[in-house]
Amino acid sequence: MRKQAVVCAVERGWQNTRQLSLELNQKGYFVDILIKGAVEPDVLAMITKYAGIRIRSAGRFWFRLRLFFKIALSALFKDLKAVGIEGKRIEGWINLLGRIFNFRVFLITNESRHNL
Repeated sequence: MRKQAVVCAVERGWQNTRQLSLELNQKGYFVDILIKGAVEPDVLAMITKYAGIRIRSAGRFWFRLRLFFKIALSALFKDLKAVGIEGKRIEGWINLLGRIFNFRVFLITNESRHNL
């Protein structure tokens, strides 16, 4: 059985995503995070030290393209359970992908706790 995966897309501010990814990882999910913009290596090192969590950054121009491929590949080769978004700009087309690839889309907020 393949490990269930959650993809998190971050447009600005990733503290809520960091906390959520740690919680999901403890529940046994593989968490793949894509952050829009450049991120310092020492900042990336704070969370990539955990097995089962992968974090990458993408420039503004490449963010949507990399996110599309990350979602498509996760849907095809892993058991993609959900995509969490921190920022509403990409919500529309992520919802469309959710209907195509059959995964749940949720907004990552400070107050929310997600039961996957």
